[in-house]
Amino acid sequence: MSAAVRGLGHTSPDGWGSGPTRPVRAHGRVMSISATLPSWTETIGLLLGGVTLAALGVRLGALALAGVALAAGLIGMTIFSARPGGDVSRVT
Repeated sequence: MSAAVRGLGHTSPDGWGSGPTRPVRAHGRVMSISATLPSWTETIGLLLGGVTLAALGVRLGALALAGVALAAGLIGMTIFSARPGGDVSRVT
């Protein structure tokens, strides 16, 4: 069944359609990517954390991972406070 018969508007040669269907489809693709990225980063982070712990041992590996977390927090706080109106004390 064609898109015009289903009431979705005319289709264009690129297959995206026209009218109100194009933004809806693009929004769905953006939302699917934004839902997938955290999964990828968690998978890679767990792998790197496991490799770090296996290579350095539990105590030294935990200290190294804590150092990474502390550095990331300090960098994020510095970037946030450097923005105009970025007062860290006002964050709730």
